[in-house]
Amino acid sequence: MAVPFRPATTLLPSRASSPGRTVRKIALLGSHAASLRWCPWSDPSWELWAINDVFASGHIPRAEATFELHQHNELVKQGRRGQQYFDWLAKGVHPVYMADPQPGWPTASRFPFEKIRELFPRDYWTNSVAFVMALALIELTDVVAMPDGRTFRIAKPGAELGLW
Repeated sequence: MAVPFRPATTLLPSRASSPGRTVRKIALLGSHAASLRWCPWSDPSWELWAINDVFASGHIPRAEATFELHQHNELVKQGRRGQQYFDWLAKGVHPVYMADPQPGWPTASRFPFEKIRELFPRDYWTNSVAFVMALALIELTDVVAMPDGRTFRIAKPGAELGLW
């Protein structure tokens, strides 16, 4: 069965209609130093999507959205995110797409896991990068880049099997 390639959901408005903009480009940002060093920070033609707590850390100048796809109770139980991160979520700096948004986080909404699994039915979703990459594809993105070779190598098998 062929998977239809059309927008299934829209989380972020496409800026493709902006003056001088002809394609939609999204850079996925992880926390590895290479991801941050090679990111097109000063090029407004790129949308920057931060994965996990990289934007909240204060080390990057901009991001249009953050994707936190780990369960809140696991983050707290395992100590994977500190109180500073949860305080940042409460400020509502920009859209945050999450596994389970909590009350008091004004810009948080649930990530569309079900829609992605419906459009890409292979049951091999092993990491956040694969899910966020799938979302970029269904939003009719023209270019998806991950300026961090290390994270991409780690996430690549899950993305390949989940999407193809």
